[in-house]
Amino acid sequence: RKGIEYLTEKGKIENTPQSIAGILHEENFDKDSLGAYLSEESSAEILKAYVNSLDFADMDFDLALRKFLTCFKLPGEAQKIDRFMKNFASQYYETHKGE
Repeated sequence: RKGIEYLTEKGKIENTPQSIAGILHEENFDKDSLGAYLSEESSAEILKAYVNSLDFADMDFDLALRKFLTCFKLPGEAQKIDRFMKNFASQYYETHKGE
């Protein structure tokens, strides 16, 4: 969290969910820290932007879920896991709804 705040304060990235999600994809962040950051309620829009930037096209459900789960470590709390899975399900559906 502090690193993202620093980057936005210094003008290195815009303070938008899409910009923050982009830097989270580009940099090699610790998976535990990334999961903890994205699981915070205050990061709900960033989580949505992060998941929406993942490409699940031409992937079966199990491969897409595997790809999704390799990006970060899921938090241990059921409510937080639910938030991740709802975002994944929404993105997967949007990607495959015409099939």
